[in-house]
Amino acid sequence: VLTNLSAAAFLTARSMRHKYAVGRRAASANKLWCNKNERRQYDDFANLYSIIKMIDKLEKAYVNSTVASAAYDASCAELIAKYKTLRTVTEDSVPNVQHFMAIYMMRCTSARHRLQVGVPATVEHRVERSGKRTSAVSVAECVHHYIGAMDTLKLNMCSFSASNFPCNFA
Repeated sequence: VLTNLSAAAFLTARSMRHKYAVGRRAASANKLWCNKNERRQYDDFANLYSIIKMIDKLEKAYVNSTVASAAYDASCAELIAKYKTLRTVTEDSVPNVQHFMAIYMMRCTSARHRLQVGVPATVEHRVERSGKRTSAVSVAECVHHYIGAMDTLKLNMCSFSASNFPCNFA
């Protein structure tokens, strides 16, 4: 169940203080929850919000070449893994992340795409490191084409125009 808190409330839920303290008394923390379950829910919302924002900032840093590919790959994979773990916990209270992002006015299109794809951009676009392809990618691509060819032959699609082989006979 999503409430109408501002996005800033997520980031400062644990350390939010009263704006106006009375006398010399220390300001007490505002409580956004009434019991342990509500507190856990707000903590999960705060974690989800921060993961989405961090992925968005990381994507922008990678596009601007301020983060190396290896560091981006490791950090993005870790954040996506944390996001997937957190989604299993918040499925009941946040059934749709796009709706969550709309409610809290998160304009994180890079993060939205990265979370939908589920892998870092270096994996999605097959960025090759040091000029050579990894053997796992080559094997997977070869198996993909082999299975496609076998399926085409099993369906009796013997003409070249009926098959979808990515062949270049030039």
